[in-house]
Amino acid sequence: MSDTKTGGIRIVVNSEYLPERSDPTKSRFFYAYHITIHNEGSQPAKLQGRYWHITDAEGNDILQEKSLRQQTVMERLRFYQRMID
Repeated sequence: MSDTKTGGIRIVVNSEYLPERSDPTKSRFFYAYHITIHNEGSQPAKLQGRYWHITDAEGNDILQEKSLRQQTVMERLRFYQRMID
């Protein structure tokens, strides 16, 4: 689990190994990432874009995803979740 707070915004990431979609005999390991963004600040905040950069244990790039299309207003003490698989 990763838990980071910056400027009143907390981001929590939990990874989950999915054995039913993995094949260790072929060195294929499948994970889902559960991402929660929580506005703990005193003012609403606007999520204007996001960038995910996921690496393996050796630091090799697994996924880089950038999105500027969806903008979400996050009211104080509200949370938003996204799962990447």
